[in-house]
Parts: sequence; C-alpha cells; structure tokens
Amino acid sequence: MGFNHFLKTYSVFYVEL
Repeated sequence: MGFNHFLKTYSVFYVEL
C-alpha cells in the first residue's frame, strides 16, 4: 500500500537516532 512511504519514514527515524 505505502511501502515507499514507510521506507522514507524509517529512514528519517533512523537518521534522527
């Protein structure tokens, strides 16, 4: 459904860590 969006969000979250 929104796998691309999930990947983007995860990337941002990982970078913020």
